[in-house]
Amino acid sequence: MLTAKLRFFFRRAALALASLLPLHPSALEPLDQILSFCVSVLAEEEQASPRRSVRRAGVGEHAFFNASLAALDPISAQRLPLGPALQQCITRAAAIHGEAFHTALASVDPAILEQARMALSL
Repeated sequence: MLTAKLRFFFRRAALALASLLPLHPSALEPLDQILSFCVSVLAEEEQASPRRSVRRAGVGEHAFFNASLAALDPISAQRLPLGPALQQCITRAAAIHGEAFHTALASVDPAILEQARMALSL
């Protein structure tokens, strides 16, 4: 399980990578890697969600830092759920790139594609 600090950065990395997809067709080349990373971040987020795991607030030397980090997180689950934000980026990329997006999507490993479809409702 990742620390709060790593989850903080991984969420941003996943959103940044997905945000690149609509910008230029060359951003579609690593689509399989981007989808794989985004799905793994979503899975980690699901495992770390408060309703799924028991957390002890204020335990550990980094508790204050982690709480401060979570409070400042502009894309925290309370403010902007990661799944819908990623789904929006991918939907926008499909609309902008059309056939090029679908061609890139067809070359993605079927297992990764199935995980992405389940996690992002594609």
